[in-house]
Amino acid sequence: MAKTAAPSARAMLSQASRAWPARRTSADGIVPSAAHTAANPTSDHEPGAAGYCHAVDLTHDPGHGCDCGRISEALRAARDERVKYVIFNRRMFSRPEWTWRAYSGTSPHTEHMHVSILDTRTACEDVHPWPGIIGSAPVPSPAEEDDVVITLITPPIETWHRFWRLRSAQGDYLYTPHPAEVQSVVNAGYVYEGIGFDVSLTDPSNINDLYRLVKSGWHHYCLKAEADSLKAQGWTVEGAVAKVGSGGRQVVRLSFGPAHLFTASEAEVASAMSSGWKREGVAFGCGVAVEHICDATAAAKLKAIDTIIHT
Repeated sequence: MAKTAAPSARAMLSQASRAWPARRTSADGIVPSAAHTAANPTSDHEPGAAGYCHAVDLTHDPGHGCDCGRISEALRAARDERVKYVIFNRRMFSRPEWTWRAYSGTSPHTEHMHVSILDTRTACEDVHPWPGIIGSAPVPSPAEEDDVVITLITPPIETWHRFWRLRSAQGDYLYTPHPAEVQSVVNAGYVYEGIGFDVSLTDPSNINDLYRLVKSGWHHYCLKAEADSLKAQGWTVEGAVAKVGSGGRQVVRLSFGPAHLFTASEAEVASAMSSGWKREGVAFGCGVAVEHICDATAAAKLKAIDTIIHT
């Protein structure tokens, strides 16, 4: 089913571009990408009862005039009748209180402002000037072909360090807890494969640093002793990405030439090994077990990974 952006959401981006033609648009978003839908299917970026995707992300670029701190406050002060809630810079407000409060979601929303619009035809189709942007006559929405904009993934949970999994054309697996990095590497050609694993933020057994390394476009994840050894072999240590331990669900490490796959699904391990991957053993524990870590779709994709690597 085609997804259509609410005219009022499109108008916000259009009006901002008219007001500040040089503004950055890298974090703009209305209609969700497949990756966004998979990670957050209940987002207001999805079509609602009124038939529209009724949320908009506006890139924060104060250097070129588009200051989302000022705009979000203008929306709050005006109590704009289209607004459901707004998130920016670790704070949010919503109707009917219209007061700022702390926002503790995994994405701090420092690179963009998120505006959810009421799921009514009246709110979704109102293209009058948005407070804080421009303020006189209504501005028409951009053309329909400008609708689809990839939007950042917003994690649905706050007590887990969620690592999404992506795969490059050469077969490199990248795991990242950062929505902005998901956005960046998908734009660079990586394929989004869903959730790789979750690491508990509260499990006391998670006391060891998990490091991410890179060499010649290949990524690897390991504990400190191995990271130090690989650094001596020319790998670049990108830093510690999580605290892990030995408890809870086990993340297994497999290799296929220079590629490494990390998964908490034994079904996926079996599927990967049938396609030529070598099981190297348990890499680390990721805390209390959760059932959504890996799905059958990712396992099925691995059946052709040996072909992908050698093309």
